[in-house]
Amino acid sequence: PCVCWNLQNFKQTPAGSIDAVVLKALAKDREQRYISVSDFAADLRRYLSDQPVHATPPHWRYRLRKWAKRNRALALATGIASVAVGLGTAFGISGYMQAHRSAAEAKVAQSEAESTAEFMLDLFKAADPRREPGKDPTARDLLARGVSKLQDQSQALAPKVRWRVLEEIAAASIALGDYRSAEAQLLTALSAREQEQPSQPKRLAFVLDRLSFIALQRSDWAQAIERSRASLNALARSGQHHATRYTSDAALRALNNLAFALKNNSNFAEAKQTLRTLIDLSTERGPVPNDYLAGAELQMAMINIDLEEFDQAIVSMQKAVHMFQQIHPPNHPTFAALYNNASLAQRRVGNLAEALALAEKSRGIQDINMPQLHPGRAETLHNEAIARLRFGQLEQADRQLTEAIALLDASLGPQNTKRWMRVEARASIAILQKRFTDAARELEVLLGTIAIDAGTLRLRLSAIQKLALAQRGLGDFSSALVTVEQARSLAETANQPRDQAANELLLALLQLDLKEPYIAAKHYTRALELDPRCVDQPCVLDQANLHFTRAHYLARVGQNQAALAALRVALNHRDWSADLLDHDGLKSLHQDPEWKLLQQDLARRIAVGQN
Repeated sequence: PCVCWNLQNFKQTPAGSIDAVVLKALAKDREQRYISVSDFAADLRRYLSDQPVHATPPHWRYRLRKWAKRNRALALATGIASVAVGLGTAFGISGYMQAHRSAAEAKVAQSEAESTAEFMLDLFKAADPRREPGKDPTARDLLARGVSKLQDQSQALAPKVRWRVLEEIAAASIALGDYRSAEAQLLTALSAREQEQPSQPKRLAFVLDRLSFIALQRSDWAQAIERSRASLNALARSGQHHATRYTSDAALRALNNLAFALKNNSNFAEAKQTLRTLIDLSTERGPVPNDYLAGAELQMAMINIDLEEFDQAIVSMQKAVHMFQQIHPPNHPTFAALYNNASLAQRRVGNLAEALALAEKSRGIQDINMPQLHPGRAETLHNEAIARLRFGQLEQADRQLTEAIALLDASLGPQNTKRWMRVEARASIAILQKRFTDAARELEVLLGTIAIDAGTLRLRLSAIQKLALAQRGLGDFSSALVTVEQARSLAETANQPRDQAANELLLALLQLDLKEPYIAAKHYTRALELDPRCVDQPCVLDQANLHFTRAHYLARVGQNQAALAALRVALNHRDWSADLLDHDGLKSLHQDPEWKLLQQDLARRIAVGQN
């Protein structure tokens, strides 16, 4: 899986500042934390009053933006005065009236910010050991208290202040990886913000943006798309665009989230178009690279990988890495996501050693910047585990997948696609270790849990196919046949030829197990016919495990040279793995000289991963 490229966590904007404050308070290195609770509270006060926080680098553009937000009337009046000098006095009265209205709006906003700051500061005073001797509440404890306190004081606070506090607590919860509680808070705020439209469309857009991000973490692509588009629409109503040209940081973040959700929902053309818009708007900001531009290039690389356009993917990936290196210091949290995505890219093109090194590098940066229980670690653990699985390091891969599942259970709960993907991968390990009973049990539970929709189609197909392999390993050929027929029907309905070919090949092997070579040959021929490239040569679709399964079938029917040729193709494929030669059905090939060469080649590749 690819890490959701969440720029808003690291941009120096109001949405990103609260994340920076929370992450600084929880930094693993003591020297990187706040010196005292009072310093933490002071930075929190600065954030809520739209002043530059000390947790972010002191960039002049950031400070200027903060000053302008604190002094809306003065900033607007200055702009109006500048225009008036050039255009004459005709706009003087209009400018004065606009400045007057802006001053009134700024006064209300300042009052809301001060009330929010007072509430939040009183909440964080609970961390003072003099107030509660013997207790050391965590940041999550304090935020939970805030929600409870907010409910108790619901009548004492103005509605807009109450929703603002709830939204800021939710943003801090997201920074800590507590997505379930954050979502509950945001949904409450969403209802209120929708009712008060169009008075505060920017706050509505903020809530929708945060909900979109949580949907991305849960791999709910349809909901993420819906909420990202709704956020953009709210921003459009707020006037933060010119025609169809979105200009604000919030809009660019929403475009980023929308592109990511579209990509994962297989809407590649629309995702690319969204990214091109994002790249154009980011480029217009000037010649200096920025997070939006670099993030868009990274996402473009991941789309190219999904489309198997690997040369283009590497070019975009290199652009993204170069830009991020210009923007951020080496241990910035951004690089954890960057290296994890680069790891996925290298694994997909077959460079397993590079993939493993990048995943380990990503985890090192997470150790510096993330709490140990942050669910963001689950992505990197998964990518590293899959690389180790393909290198044959099964026990370590199993431990990492189990750890990733625990992190996701704590943050998103058991009903989410990311968790299901890791369970399915862990079942693959059980099959490779010949723990067929464990694998079958886990896959049956998984298939009874997975939501039935378009977003989980490939996962369900893969899980059903693996269940058939587990049943075959147990010698339960009849059950395996029924399971594969289910997978074949699902693949045909969804028009997934690669999965159809895999099912036909597995049916061929099962018919050989049942001593039905004639029926097996029919399934084998049908598998070849699913790929037009197989008219003149036996290729099946371009996937290593399909070449391996074809080799297994050919060995079983006595076509040893063709079987060895298929194994050579599988070994040279970008999806090669350490278990390619590990199957009893290939014993008839062991005496051939080509088999020894295959073993030596595979051993060299595995040794690279061990070093």
